[in-house]
Amino acid sequence: MLNEQKNLKELVAIIQLKQQPPVLDIEEWKQLFNNQLFQIICDQLPIGISICIDPSCREIRHNTVAAEFFRINAWDNLSHSSPDIPTFKMFMNDTEMLPEEMPIQRSMRSGQTIKAHEVFLLWEDGIKKIIVFNSRPLFDANGKVIGAVATSEDITERKRREQERENLLQEIDRERARSQAIIEALPVGLFLTDAQGKLLLVNDVAYDVCGGEVYFASDASDYSFYKCWWTDTGEKLTPEDFPLIRSLKGEIYKNATIDFERLNGYSITSRHGARITVDTSPGGTTFFTRFPLPSSNVMV
Repeated sequence: MLNEQKNLKELVAIIQLKQQPPVLDIEEWKQLFNNQLFQIICDQLPIGISICIDPSCREIRHNTVAAEFFRINAWDNLSHSSPDIPTFKMFMNDTEMLPEEMPIQRSMRSGQTIKAHEVFLLWEDGIKKIIVFNSRPLFDANGKVIGAVATSEDITERKRREQERENLLQEIDRERARSQAIIEALPVGLFLTDAQGKLLLVNDVAYDVCGGEVYFASDASDYSFYKCWWTDTGEKLTPEDFPLIRSLKGEIYKNATIDFERLNGYSITSRHGARITVDTSPGGTTFFTRFPLPSSNVMV
């Protein structure tokens, strides 16, 4: 029989379902669970512990953490199999559970270990909690199920944070879709880069202006790929001259007239503008938008 000198580490492992429990008769289990040291150990654990040594499952006792979940006093009896029905209902997948479907009752009835059984509890006053259970049967020397022990964890707050995150991601997706629709509806070409000048996005008008084909520069220096000249001087643009790149340094360009050679070999004259804009949306990455201004493009 387990006694008070039993290694605490082993006893905690048994309680937390990390180690197979010893084979004891029902009276030995009752003696263990009613032991003051055992209850003190259970109350020090950061998880809920529920214990049943009753074949009918009418009596289930709960440590301090589990009692807090269930809104009762530590080590009080609380069981849906009891005539004194608890004031909350238990649901799984939005369906109210019968007493025999609950974790400890299932382990008692089937002799099986139940893992990661997620349910939600709903009280008459509207309080709702989400709990995940693990339960394991306890056997006597003849292999008969004489009890069960369950661990429980209140994951209500975690689920709330996960739902908030999911809602935020959905809102970000909706905002991106709306922004994309606005970008495509603009009557001017638009180029979007990051802070290093990497070209991220080009709208349909910009594609048309560029002849239906755009080279996506990887950084500011990569704009040397493009063949462009200042219309008024004929001087060739260096990557640092591009309005897009100069705006990264805080400059604002309006009506810069540039001749450039499209990838299809045709040349075009176009007025350009560029300015810096910072995305501060929740969960967003800082990036910069460039706005080519309306222009009359002349094919050469």
